[in-house]
Amino acid sequence: MNNSQDTKRPAILPLLILTVLTGILTTCGDPLDIFSAYRGQNLLESQNLSTESWVLHESTAPGTSGALMAFDDVTGQNLAAPPEASGAVYRLELKNQLANGDFEDGSNPPVQWSTEDPGTDLVFGTAGNPETDSFWWLSGQVLHHKSAAAQDSYAYIDLADHLSTFSAQTPAREFTIHFSMRLPGDQFSYSFGFWDSPGGTYNPTATVSVQPDSDLSIYRTFPSIDTAGQFYPGNTANTVTLGPGTMRYLSLEQTASNLDLHFDNFRIVQTQSADLSYSLETGLTRVDDAKRADFPLQSGSYEFSLYVRPDPVVTPDPDGRNRYPGRYITLQILGNAGSASKTFDLWQGNPKEGYTQPEGWTKLTLTGENLVGSLYGVAGDDEVLRIQVIPAAIGKQVYDPQGEDLETSYPNEDAGSFLISAPHLEFLPGQ
Repeated sequence: MNNSQDTKRPAILPLLILTVLTGILTTCGDPLDIFSAYRGQNLLESQNLSTESWVLHESTAPGTSGALMAFDDVTGQNLAAPPEASGAVYRLELKNQLANGDFEDGSNPPVQWSTEDPGTDLVFGTAGNPETDSFWWLSGQVLHHKSAAAQDSYAYIDLADHLSTFSAQTPAREFTIHFSMRLPGDQFSYSFGFWDSPGGTYNPTATVSVQPDSDLSIYRTFPSIDTAGQFYPGNTANTVTLGPGTMRYLSLEQTASNLDLHFDNFRIVQTQSADLSYSLETGLTRVDDAKRADFPLQSGSYEFSLYVRPDPVVTPDPDGRNRYPGRYITLQILGNAGSASKTFDLWQGNPKEGYTQPEGWTKLTLTGENLVGSLYGVAGDDEVLRIQVIPAAIGKQVYDPQGEDLETSYPNEDAGSFLISAPHLEFLPGQ
């Protein structure tokens, strides 16, 4: 009997301890929330976009500083902040590194471009189709390769003079090329490539054949891809190596006769690499008496959100020369114990039927679990979190603005501009 009572007695102690702790952590019948002040608190409230703590990070490569990205305050320029938020509005742009890629310098032909045309059927003019005005596939002045043009007629541009980082790259580096086109009929073929000199040795980089399922005019960008194979380039390699020692003239020509083609909006962007990344970023130390004295960073999970929209002031608007609406944007959080990243596709539609853009602001949200680990021994001025906004895709997994996985997206770097506003970072206790 006594032995039985002795074995039961120690089990009472944990129960008593739990009862006492419950009483201590209870106020008016509710559990005490020791992080209640953090809930809903924006840890970037005093670290908004207008402060110097946000900086562009481009490259450690020589000769590229300021040539690749732009970050400008456009508050009050008829670009209202999102209605759910207040504060500054900024433009974050991944620049088109090709000068006058939209052909909109006001001259005909554009001053940077030249043509080699045995006849008179390779011209710069208007697209002649009002449907193109709804987006920037073809707008304003375009390159028109008329059906009567000879197969050996072409347009070209000297990259050494008109690609902003061409001469700065030693060794040569990889670039991504995009352009817009309109085509008639049920089949066409064109090529773009590089010459060592106008009319000299030609080095075709990509030849693309397209077979749409109707005879309607099609508006596309290159490369155009969908899982059904429609508008799938025969050669998907739209990246090229450019720089000193490479062929310097970019040319465009058709490879079949009796076609009527329109081209516009040539964009060339240096691809990301080990020493090149595109980001707007800010860092947070464990303690910051100047910006968030009452809110030191805690171990655990965090959520970052940002209001975003494609830039509405783009080509052919005179104020948007050679600027294009952004499509892919990535939010990323780097912590001392983990990281989180998500690329969003702001466009709606598909390669076959075309795309539209949201007309207003979209709130993008990224949640990262257990980003900050143990802070034991971490000094107050040690950086614990880094927030990055990247005007390009990271990897191949892409989401719509609501966070749904888009399994048929094929992102890569492209020139594009976004408006951003109201960055918000919140600690998520208990997650």
